[in-house]
Amino acid sequence: MIQRILGAQFARVASAAFLIGGFSVLSRLLGLARNRIFTEEFGASQTLDVYYAAFLIPDFIYNILVIGLLSAVFIPIFSEYFHKDQKEAWHFANISLNTVIILVAGFSLVLYVLMPWILPVLVSGFSEEMKSEAVKVSRLMLLSPVFLGMSSIFGSIIQNFRKYVYYSLAPIFYNIGIIFGVIFLSFWGVYGLAIGVVLGAFLHFSIQMIGAFSSGFRYRMIFDWKHLGFLKMGRLSVARFFSIAFSQVNAIIITAIASLLAVGSISIFNLANDIQYLPIGVIALSYAISIFPVLSSAVAKNDKDNFFDELFLSVRQVLFFVLPMSIILILMSREVVVLLYGFFDTNDTLIIAAALAIFSVSIFAQSAWRILSRAYYAVQNTMIPFFSSAISVIATVTFSFVFIYLFNAKGYFYDSVIWLLGLESVPTYMVVVLSLPMAFSIGEILNFIVLILMFRKSMPWSVSFGGVLAEGSKIVAASLSIIPFVLVSKWMLKPILIHDSYMSIVMGFSVASLVGAVVYCFVLWFFKSDELNIFLNMIFSMFKKSERKKAKEELPKNIEEGLISGKES
Repeated sequence: MIQRILGAQFARVASAAFLIGGFSVLSRLLGLARNRIFTEEFGASQTLDVYYAAFLIPDFIYNILVIGLLSAVFIPIFSEYFHKDQKEAWHFANISLNTVIILVAGFSLVLYVLMPWILPVLVSGFSEEMKSEAVKVSRLMLLSPVFLGMSSIFGSIIQNFRKYVYYSLAPIFYNIGIIFGVIFLSFWGVYGLAIGVVLGAFLHFSIQMIGAFSSGFRYRMIFDWKHLGFLKMGRLSVARFFSIAFSQVNAIIITAIASLLAVGSISIFNLANDIQYLPIGVIALSYAISIFPVLSSAVAKNDKDNFFDELFLSVRQVLFFVLPMSIILILMSREVVVLLYGFFDTNDTLIIAAALAIFSVSIFAQSAWRILSRAYYAVQNTMIPFFSSAISVIATVTFSFVFIYLFNAKGYFYDSVIWLLGLESVPTYMVVVLSLPMAFSIGEILNFIVLILMFRKSMPWSVSFGGVLAEGSKIVAASLSIIPFVLVSKWMLKPILIHDSYMSIVMGFSVASLVGAVVYCFVLWFFKSDELNIFLNMIFSMFKKSERKKAKEELPKNIEEGLISGKES
């Protein structure tokens, strides 16, 4: 029974996205619970700054060597081989896994030695004591990218067979490991948190390894680096490598800039970023994960109609969810911060809420480019996403310094931001940190714009945006229409919200959000938007027998054929 549930396969993108999204909600809630424990224990403090800074090097290794070099191009090539020769597909998978182990472990060892010289430069605003502690914690965390690297290959195999239960459980186990460290190893301080991170990475790896083996994978110590598929993956990964490198450099620069600002700036940025990433991680990333193997399979079969139908439906569905959520996060950012993190110092709450509102302006772009980039990778075009990422990073870094200058100048720009976000009581040295989410949002929007502008020229088939634009305009109009209703609801609930009790915040947020949702659905109904019908039909048909029958017809027959080929590989 358990094996059948874990090994369930999903043919439809929407069904898979809902499954992944549901598990992602649980994972995000665990992540927010983790952050709340952090804030209750440490607040926006030096200890939490050390913890976040210690992630820089381990994350850099994982993102550069795994996400950058392998994972984005692994699925299209593996899918291509699997449709032709399953034995060769498993051979290719083993080469990729062994390469990840060697690369990640090797780079981790080198950076372990160089850590005392590298990390202090990246957090130059830290005191010497904080730098020393960050180095020790980061060294301990270097075990995590090794486990996550192996997990990434296993996760890609699982995605190809659309066994999304295994895949969706992995981040939940990761957060459980971290929470275990916070609760049971807190007597070791920040080192207990680091051990929890390593434990979480091990659990993340373990669950996906089980899923990969159930799909037919059998480990072989193969280092056939002259394999045509591996060489092709290496060639395609070059642009992806630099794209991820730009993103990582961007994160490092933002952290470095934040370390030069007020104490707690890194924590403020990350705490707000974690909230704004909720709709992206739960919805956009769920669709991106579930659509990638579908698009890759369509390309392998040269199925143009299925490729664009699934792609544009996913874009519309993602916008259907994230646009109204963005409006709610902007209008009720303070209530959301208190709801998820509890009550901070008043200034901390206001500044995190302001950062969240600014982040939320770009949620639509962050969501859409994650779907579009999968289309580029499915057709094995990694250059355009690299180009868009480079522009995004350059813009983010440039505007960070521009906004810092404008805030410190205390002119019209400063006064406008203070008035618009209600930060009159917050000291200037804290307000300056808002430069970072502002610059970040501009960079993300530019990333999306570049991918859109280059899309028609980059696809191997002719494409029309007519349907997406028509439905998208209805979603935008419906989302904007909720603004006055949410604001009026907040005004009417002001006698309740002014008490600043947790239950009053919960009640106020719930009522205002419900009003917004009702108005949003009514406007879409008035515009006769297809998205409401698609959404409702998707819920009712997710687990119907017809869905399962279709899954058996469309999915790779890995249970029987994959096990045989896996043993022979």
